[in-house]
Amino acid sequence: MNQFHADFTREFVVPEVKGLRSFLTLSAGATHIAAAHDAFTRFSFGFGAGLKQFLGSRLAVRAEANWLPILIEPEVGAWACGTLAVGGCFVVLNGRLTQQFEVSVGPVLRF
Repeated sequence: MNQFHADFTREFVVPEVKGLRSFLTLSAGATHIAAAHDAFTRFSFGFGAGLKQFLGSRLAVRAEANWLPILIEPEVGAWACGTLAVGGCFVVLNGRLTQQFEVSVGPVLRF
């Protein structure tokens, strides 16, 4: 499995603890899944959160958890388009959802 995602992260300073920051992450992109006789690429997205504790000006420890769902067999379940005054269309997708959860902890080095 290979994931190609663009990540968007927003950090928040935790004023009660010196050097501690919490963060939220949103990602979107494509996931390529391959087995012995089959391979496919699907749209995927992710949500995550974590903490980063600075131990000095150049060193920190970061812990993060992510949820990455992948729509395996997408199909259009229903759709409707508005009139000229309202405009736009509404599409409902159906399909099987597979999920991946990631938890990581590691050092951060700043240069």
